[in-house]
Amino acid sequence: MIVFFPMLMYYLWICCTFYDGQVELPTSTADIQPFFYRMLGHIREVCHLLFGYSRSVLTTGCVQDASPSPWAIKVYSTYFFFQLFIAWVIPGFKQEGLPVPSLGYKTLMYNCNAYQCFYLSIALAGVLHFADIFHLASIIEHFGELMTVAIIYGFGVSVIMYFWTVLRNEQIRMSGNFMYDFWMGACLNPRLGSVDLKLWAEVRIPWMMLFFISLSGASKQFDDYGYVSAVRFPCFFHRVAC
Repeated sequence: MIVFFPMLMYYLWICCTFYDGQVELPTSTADIQPFFYRMLGHIREVCHLLFGYSRSVLTTGCVQDASPSPWAIKVYSTYFFFQLFIAWVIPGFKQEGLPVPSLGYKTLMYNCNAYQCFYLSIALAGVLHFADIFHLASIIEHFGELMTVAIIYGFGVSVIMYFWTVLRNEQIRMSGNFMYDFWMGACLNPRLGSVDLKLWAEVRIPWMMLFFISLSGASKQFDDYGYVSAVRFPCFFHRVAC
C-alpha cells in the first residue's frame, strides 16, 4: 500500500490528463516495458526543466506535468500550515474523550472546531479567487504538481512522526517489523498542542482538499463553458462529509 497507492494516483492522473479518462494498458506482452517508460515519461514530461517554470506557463495553466514546481510547493505548503494553524487557534466546542489505556486511562480534551475552520477556509478561498490573487481553477490546471507535493508531505509527516515517537521512547505495540510498524504507526494519540494530529491529517487536510478540488473543477468548467453542471453534487457531498 505504501508503494502502490502513490503509483495508482499517478496512473489515474495520467489516464485523466493524457488519455481523456480512458484506462491505458499495454497492448501486448512486448509492450509492457515500453508502457512503463511511457507512464514515467508522462510524470516527468515538461517543456521546461524541473523548477524552471516561467510566469507565463504558471498563469496559462498549460503545464501537464507532475514535477514538484516551486508554485506547487508554495501553494500546498501555505494550505498545509494554514490548516494546522487555524485548527490550533480557532476556538470550538470542548469535548473530553474516553479514557486511554496506554496513557494510564487519562482522558484527552478535543477542540471541535471543524465547522469554523471549514467555513473560514471557504471564505478565504472566495476572497482570494474573486480578488484574482489565487484562481481556484489553477488547482485542476496544476493538479499533477500539487499531487506530487502532497505525496511528499504525506510521507514526510509519517516519517517525522514515526521517528520522533521512537526517539522519545513512546511507541506502542511495536511488532519489530519496520514496514509493518511504519504503516500502523508508532504512537496512538500524536498531538501538537490542542491539535490531534491523527484526526487533522486524516480529515482536515484530505477532506477539505477534496472539496477545493471539486470547487476548482466547477471554476474551470465555468471559465471554459460558462456554466457549472453536475460537479455541484461532489461539492455538496464534500461539504457534508467535512
